[in-house]
Amino acid sequence: ALVQELGDLRSDVLPCKRSVMGSAAAHEVTEHTTVEAEGDSMTAADKMWAAALDAVEAAIVATASCGDSCSSTSSGADEPMAEVLWNFCEDAIDGVPLPKPWSWQQDALGRVCFQDDSTGVSQLDHPLSTVLVELCALCRAYFRLPLHLRSDLLTAARRHWESESKREYSMWHAVEHESGSTYYYHEESGQSTWHHPRGIVLPQYYMRL
Repeated sequence: ALVQELGDLRSDVLPCKRSVMGSAAAHEVTEHTTVEAEGDSMTAADKMWAAALDAVEAAIVATASCGDSCSSTSSGADEPMAEVLWNFCEDAIDGVPLPKPWSWQQDALGRVCFQDDSTGVSQLDHPLSTVLVELCALCRAYFRLPLHLRSDLLTAARRHWESESKREYSMWHAVEHESGSTYYYHEESGQSTWHHPRGIVLPQYYMRL
């Protein structure tokens, strides 16, 4: 029943061109695409929005079966929440850019996928899918709480996200390359990148807000 309801919600919003599927992003994915699936009538923007909705649907299903704390009951208690969760996650992902170094791409079958430009590795899962799962679980927890405790949950979550983002951002350090360009080094993971850390850290922070 939950999967059917999500399918119905998806069919209502799929034709929409949200800001995350804007013309610049659509141009980007089209620029990197040389092969289209035969008879495929969906535009690049449509496919990008569909990929975002895949992540939304997966997050809702994942939190409906992740254990006693957020599972569906035999009476179907979670089903009435589906539309609330859908709208919540759709709003969360709308307009949030992909974190660096990820980019939108299309494969030989015409499917939108996500490529790590630093390694060239592609995947079908949205790079921020784990954040969506986290937000879904939080949303479920929020509606299970008494009204007088709900604001406390949100306050605690915001404080945690802000602290986590500041800590992660502080781990990155600018280093001057011998060429004169600047790259960034993460002191904990040892990762280095030419991308400014704000493009790595901030997208997931924006999604949570």
